[in-house]
Amino acid sequence: EAVCRIIKDVRPKRVCHLAAIHFIPYCNQHPLEALDINVQGTLSVLEACKAAPPEMVVIASTAAVYGICDEPCKETDIPAPLDIYGISKHTCEQLARLYSTDTGAPCIAARIFNAVGPNETNLHLVPQLINQLICGERTVALGNLEPRRDYIHTSDLAKGLMCALNHKQKGYDIFNIGTGREHSVRDLVKMCENVLGQRVEIKQSPRLTRKVDRMHLCANIDKVRRVMGWEPKIGIEDALRELLDASVEYPSETA
Repeated sequence: EAVCRIIKDVRPKRVCHLAAIHFIPYCNQHPLEALDINVQGTLSVLEACKAAPPEMVVIASTAAVYGICDEPCKETDIPAPLDIYGISKHTCEQLARLYSTDTGAPCIAARIFNAVGPNETNLHLVPQLINQLICGERTVALGNLEPRRDYIHTSDLAKGLMCALNHKQKGYDIFNIGTGREHSVRDLVKMCENVLGQRVEIKQSPRLTRKVDRMHLCANIDKVRRVMGWEPKIGIEDALRELLDASVEYPSETA
């Protein structure tokens, strides 16, 4: 009721729905809560928009809707989520499609890949690594080391979402928001070594190691490039440098 009231009072031209529980381990441990908030919350937003459909509604989906694949994922790939979070977001996509069909209004599901940047509130891989390094640790505890992921800086992600919000289209569509490049955990540690100018050892922690973990998750961004003219600008090493530079004093290049 509160969401409906706000949408009715504000009558926004564009809506970008980002709210969700998105830390996958938490979602798997609390499936009812995750499904309630992610699915019911999205339904509340879309139902509120029906009274006066905005020019565009963008909902945050996720790369987790994709199944196991060794090639970069395309929007046309058949979804096959492996966890509760992915299931919840795939359901949200279907709700968005129905909203667009029912109202005739445009709606986009943005399938976001692994976002990295400042002010992270969940202990995803990059915050786990950075937090240990900024505390002075040079032996870091990490989980699975070989899986490769597509890491997108939150600044690029925000610009991609803005392109989606301003995109002129009819009906419902899906776009990947990633970089098209993937890196392993070992790659990230090596990049941090380059930034720090110091050796970093890895201690694999059983507590942090997932029993099942896909080896690849990378975006094919040909569609978003072609249709919206958007592409990322910030590489993962620059993103890691930014996070480390905010908190660590490094030796000079001549040291």
